[in-house]
Formats: sequence, C-alpha cells, structure tokens
Amino acid sequence: MSKDIEEYSKQLQLIGKYENKAITSYNELIDLGIKDSTRKTFFLSLNNTVVPNYTKFVSGLKYLKVNNAEIKEIHSHYLAGAKLQLEGMTIMRDSLKTTKINYSKFEAGYNKVGEGVKQLDKAELLLDNYIRKYIK
Repeated sequence: MSKDIEEYSKQLQLIGKYENKAITSYNELIDLGIKDSTRKTFFLSLNNTVVPNYTKFVSGLKYLKVNNAEIKEIHSHYLAGAKLQLEGMTIMRDSLKTTKINYSKFEAGYNKVGEGVKQLDKAELLLDNYIRKYIK
C-alpha cells in the first residue's frame, strides 16, 4: 500500500472513535423516529453525544496532514461531507430545543445530513479507486 494512504488511514483511525460513537447514536435515533414522545430523548442524545462527538471528529479531520495531491482531493470531499453532516445534526438538535418540534427545520437538518452522506460516498469511491490504482 502506498505510504501516503497508510499515513492517512492511521490519522483517520485516531479520530474514528468520535465518528463511530456519533453515527451509532444518530442511527439509533433515526430508527426510533421523531415524534412528540421521543423529542426529549432525541434532543438529549443529539446534544450530549452526537453533536459533541461529531464536532471532535470534524475538528480532527481539519488538522489531518495530507501531502499527496490525490489523497488531498479525497480528503476535501470527506471533510465537506462531514461538515455537512455536522451542520445537519446541529440543525436537527436545534429544531428540538423547545417542547414543540419544528418539523420543517428538523427535516432541513435531516436532508443536510443526507447531502453529507453523498459527499462521504464520493470520497469513499475516490479512495477505492485510488487504492485499486496503486495497490496491485
């Protein structure tokens, strides 16, 4: 494997625990579904687990050292996707701050998370292509 991709992967592993914790909690919430009876649970989990952990993950991504131009491009998609997801999660959390759920705001946040997923998928595809190209 190229030394550059090894180094990049090692750096990602150091911050991966934050992403895993945030995404696991987020997915559990989405499975729960948003309704008046789950608003408080949703809010507390987003506020206390999802957003803080994902914020640490995004901050870590910003400081990753990438010297290879191709990996830098992959990383830019990864960072853009993660930022969109964090923004969406934050909007979702904010839509639940009051006892009355702001459903349109919640949905806007949910959609922004979806936009982030598209960027992350693109980063993953580019990474797979990079690995196939250089690792034989």
